[in-house]
Amino acid sequence: MTGKFVSGAALAIAMTSIAGADELAITSGGRRIIDRDPTTAVSNCYGWTYGPSPLIDDAGDLVAMYTVSDAATNHCKVGIESEQRFGDSIQLNRLTEDGTWSAGINVIDRSNLPWMNDPSFLAEHPETFVGHVASPSVVRIDGRYYMVFVGSVDDRNLCAGEHPMSANICGSCRDPWSYFVAMWAASDDGEHWRVRERVPGDAILIGRAPAPNDRAIGSNYKGITHVAMVTHEEKGRTYFYIGAQYWSPSNIKSLMFRIRYDGESEWGIIGEPEMWSWNRKYWLLCPSGIVPDLINQYNEHSLLISYDPLSSISTTTRRGFHEYIALASRSNRISYQFSTNLVDWTPNQTMRSALPYFADGYSYDASVIDPVMADDRLFFASADGDEAFGIARDGRHDCGSNSDYGATAPYVGTGIYESHVELISPRATRTRVTVDHTSIVSGDVIRCSAEVTDERGSPVEGVVLIRGDGVMQVRLIDGHAEAIMPMRGLGTHYVDAWFEDQGMWQASKSDFVTITIVPNNRRRAARR
Repeated sequence: MTGKFVSGAALAIAMTSIAGADELAITSGGRRIIDRDPTTAVSNCYGWTYGPSPLIDDAGDLVAMYTVSDAATNHCKVGIESEQRFGDSIQLNRLTEDGTWSAGINVIDRSNLPWMNDPSFLAEHPETFVGHVASPSVVRIDGRYYMVFVGSVDDRNLCAGEHPMSANICGSCRDPWSYFVAMWAASDDGEHWRVRERVPGDAILIGRAPAPNDRAIGSNYKGITHVAMVTHEEKGRTYFYIGAQYWSPSNIKSLMFRIRYDGESEWGIIGEPEMWSWNRKYWLLCPSGIVPDLINQYNEHSLLISYDPLSSISTTTRRGFHEYIALASRSNRISYQFSTNLVDWTPNQTMRSALPYFADGYSYDASVIDPVMADDRLFFASADGDEAFGIARDGRHDCGSNSDYGATAPYVGTGIYESHVELISPRATRTRVTVDHTSIVSGDVIRCSAEVTDERGSPVEGVVLIRGDGVMQVRLIDGHAEAIMPMRGLGTHYVDAWFEDQGMWQASKSDFVTITIVPNNRRRAARR
């Protein structure tokens, strides 16, 4: 272990007050920019692209994007010695002069792992078999490129850390028990990469092999499944800081590692990785990159950050000064936190969205995957809409449920979307509800209307909840929504409308409208 780290929590809290009531919001965009097969949604549903990692040049401009991609082919029709027996690969997409993105080319796949191309070595050491690579995070420093990514180890059956009792098309997913580790690569041009091996067949930078109890029935152990890297100066030294998702047997945790940068070394790093311990408030040494076993304890933490799985960490100046921002996926929303030292973080907030069905909380579950920011640009993977090819964004997965794909189903058909993020002050709203008690549709049913405007009287976008004997979620069109509401039984009923805190606007609630239903089904009264 090293010396105690000086906490910056007080500074982080002070920074939060600077921003006042301002919040991050998605204000424009929503275009699908990178796709494995952009010409047809049908073909795209046999493939996927996810895990965006923007590459910024020395001038601060976005020039490229690393992603993860694969297609649904039978990788298991060949033996483990074949180059075709490999799943997800890391690709490079370049931003062209006309603002479009080039097709992805593989830059990290089986060919970059020397021992995977040696049949005799694999036969003797099958536990070194890597089935997938994913989660690239790239930093350019002093003219060279460095990448941290994850690989699924002991994964001859291409299970990618999933361990169902039943076998997949390749074989058992419980024996061997595949798990993820963090690996390291270096490049002189950002396209041609060399993967670091400590010894032949061992490319682990940070990881932890599962113990016997980690392999028990019901265990969720997957190891380090996702990584995000930035550089940070500490006491005159430059470190690579690596945030990570870690699946222990019982829960998902966010970990923070660091390793010292050394521009004179072959791989740009020197020494052993360290893991921040929130419980102890200092860095723990990871000898040979091995994650300390204590992190499996339920109440042991590295980062006390969002409960949502950590997706990315990047630098930002959105609040007027240099700091770090961590994004996490919240099914169909995005949460974010700020930090200046990468171990103390501001309270978790939900990113607003002014774009319908675009990270606004009303699209399908898992419609936001791997969000990441590059200054004012936001990228994430999803499978909802591609206007360039006439596919509307409607809140539904373009490829259906795809339940046959099991745990990986949300990734099917995904591409990378781009939008713009601004710091806004949410505007106040006013919500009104009216009831047309003369329009009886059938039985005890009544037509209701809701209107939502901002403080300037302009119509508000989003979704309003109209509540009576039930609750109906209705999308506003030019600030107006209508619903046919059931009113069950005689007597007094109440109707109101609730506009949730969303988009560019604050929440508001209407007054109640009282409905009286009398024995004569045609006689009703409504009053405030």
